[in-house]
Amino acid sequence: DHWGTLLMFGFVSGISGIVVVRHEHFFGEPGHKTKRFWNIAGDYCSFGSAWCCFYAAMWAFRYSALGNQQAMLHVVIALFVSGVTFVFVFVADWVMDHNLLGENADAAHEVIDIFIEAFCVLVGFSWEQSFDTAVVDVANSLKDHLPPAVVKLGMSLILVAVVFPAWRY
Repeated sequence: DHWGTLLMFGFVSGISGIVVVRHEHFFGEPGHKTKRFWNIAGDYCSFGSAWCCFYAAMWAFRYSALGNQQAMLHVVIALFVSGVTFVFVFVADWVMDHNLLGENADAAHEVIDIFIEAFCVLVGFSWEQSFDTAVVDVANSLKDHLPPAVVKLGMSLILVAVVFPAWRY
């Protein structure tokens, strides 16, 4: 299956991210001009790993009974990604709190922090896709009464009215 191949690319990208973050160990100290390159390469690998895992999960679930129901498919994927990320963050935090990587494990902490950031962004993206699909479904179900663009605008304004105050304050 293609989703397995994509999942494997996600793991390879994750391992590459670890190598990139630990580049001093493998390639020596970077120069002033190459330090930014290594930071961008680390983000690229960690986010690439997260995206590969996300789309592998999407392809895997698409071949299930949920494949025809786009809104439910996106919600299940968002719940799955949120659950996996929660477990990963919880275990990583526990490992760091109990110094299981050693007292001077700053590099390991840096790797874990980068992957936590990547997977947290992935959780946000998966829920955004769920809401986007739901908005399209609701707009299409009301197209006999209102144009879909008006329904989408109204739902967007309601979402901003609810979320913005919580985010801002």
